[in-house]
Order: sequence, then C-alpha cells, then structure tokens
Amino acid sequence: MNNQQGMAQSKLLTYIIVIIAVILLIFIVSRVPETKTLINNNHKSSIQSLSVAIEQANKLVHEQALKNGAAVGVADISVNDISINMLNGSMRATRSALENGLDVTFDAKDTIHSAVADWDMDIISATETQPGQVKVFAPGAPENCYLVYTEAGTEAKPATATHVVIDKGC
Repeated sequence: MNNQQGMAQSKLLTYIIVIIAVILLIFIVSRVPETKTLINNNHKSSIQSLSVAIEQANKLVHEQALKNGAAVGVADISVNDISINMLNGSMRATRSALENGLDVTFDAKDTIHSAVADWDMDIISATETQPGQVKVFAPGAPENCYLVYTEAGTEAKPATATHVVIDKGC
C-alpha cells in the first residue's frame, strides 16, 4: 500500500514540475518581444542623443573657431586643452575629431571617456569634391539604426556640417 501511495506522489510531483516548467516557458517566451522593444528603443534614443550632442559640439567648436580666426579651411583648435581637428569651423568626420569634440561638449576632460568611445564608426574619406562622412552606430544595433555625420563641405567648397539619423530599424 505504501508503495502505491509513493508512486502516486511521485507522479503528482512530476506533473507539478512539468506544469511549472510550461508556465515558466510561456512566461519567458512572452517577455522576449518586450525585451527586444526595450533594446530597440534604447538604440533609437542613443542615436538621437548623439545627434543632439554632435549639434552642440559643433556649435561650441564653431564659436571657438570664429574666436581664433579658424572658421575656414582645415585647422586644429584647442578647447579646454583638448585638440579638435576641424574643417570650415566644424568637426572633421573622423573618430578623433568626434571623440574630442564630444568630450569638450560633455566636459569629460577629467574622466577621459568619450561619449562615442564604445561606438563603431565607418569612415568614408573625403575627396576633393566630396566631404568626408562617418557612419556611427552602437555595437549590436540593428542594421538601420545609425547616424551619418558629414563634415562641413570641402576646402574648395565650404558648407555646413550635417548629420542624419537613420532610426527606421531601431
């Protein structure tokens, strides 16, 4: 009699474990889309924040360039002891120019940590007729979630630096 009772309890315990496992699996599977949405929203927000940061950095850099008479052509200026490579009064489309310019914006001189240090960049070098560009994206971001920064024209044909946020895939 005890043996039958023990087998019944064992079966009941097995059923309970299976039911709990199924409930947990359903819970985990239902949370995956929410997690993906949160991650994508985070990427989108990061790209948009970077856009604002670049805009502010270029304003600060351009003001310094005007004060130093370096608003046209290629120049290097120093802001808070941080050197920034410029073209026509705006940051160049290079990793070092963007990192240094953004460090100045966030006054990160003390921390030596750039706002884009962990980001990936694809550099499209300038030619005589085409300004340089850089595609900036967060590691692990979806394919259509990035920012393209275009430097301020060329030496022969100055223009305004631009940045475009591509966030359709975020």
